[in-house]
Amino acid sequence: MDNPLTQRETSLAAAVLGLVALFGPALEQPADYHAFADQRTLAGIPHALDVLSNLAFASWGWAGLRLMRRLP
Repeated sequence: MDNPLTQRETSLAAAVLGLVALFGPALEQPADYHAFADQRTLAGIPHALDVLSNLAFASWGWAGLRLMRRLP
């Protein structure tokens, strides 16, 4: 899919969104927003399954970095 915006329009949109993110009003979250997170502790790691599930992403990232080292 082609981008209907020019490079200049894309840059302007990114700048405006960045300014809104930095200086716009804070959005409040409900007090129970994080209640969906795994509350269990495993081997001293709080929220263990949420934390340990990131090991798969880290291993793929590590593998990607190793492949990148092989490129000229």
